[in-house]
Amino acid sequence: PAGLAPVPRALLRGSFGAAAIYRYLDAVTAGPDPAGLARRLARLLGRVHASPLIAPLRDVPSGTEALLRQTDALAAQVPAGLPDRAADLRRSLDRLETVAPSEPRFLHTDPVGANVVVSRSGPVLIDWQCPGRGDPCEDLAIVLSPSMRLAYDGGLRDEDIPAFLEAYPDPRLVRRYRALAPVYHLRMAVYALWCEAHGRGGGSLPAKLELDAAEAAVSAVRRG
Repeated sequence: PAGLAPVPRALLRGSFGAAAIYRYLDAVTAGPDPAGLARRLARLLGRVHASPLIAPLRDVPSGTEALLRQTDALAAQVPAGLPDRAADLRRSLDRLETVAPSEPRFLHTDPVGANVVVSRSGPVLIDWQCPGRGDPCEDLAIVLSPSMRLAYDGGLRDEDIPAFLEAYPDPRLVRRYRALAPVYHLRMAVYALWCEAHGRGGGSLPAKLELDAAEAAVSAVRRG
């Protein structure tokens, strides 16, 4: 009813598992204003994060320490280990100020461009099979991840990022995201390395893009 997702029609269970059937959404052409769409997406995610928690939901890592533990666990599964650039960046993150866990909020966790349908009433999120409870910065990090924007059509352009962050309804959370951005980008770089090592990635470019973004984010944090 809030317009965050398509209208549900049925939930089916059978030998195939479970399937949610929802009403088809007619997409409209985004038009010549991608920055305007970025602002609407930011407001949509703000509404998601302000929605009541639905139980049961999985817990998503929140705060510097939990995110680094998740990153280190993934790095341990990269057979060749982290390249020097990523390893140096990982060590540098231990010297940044720690961001504490946040109060858990309702998350989509996968708001990539392909999961945002621009309908006549505005953007709507689809593919709600992996929601969670945790830090809203998680959703912002996925939207702003260069490797995710490379992998999926419909993501933000680099020049639309300021409009997205400016339009998000909670400026305090945007400041929190900026403080955590180095960790999120490193995590995505390690994920890209893991994918490449296991034959699931798009070559070395996704990891390079995330490491570039992580280094830029570290510099921004140090400048204050």
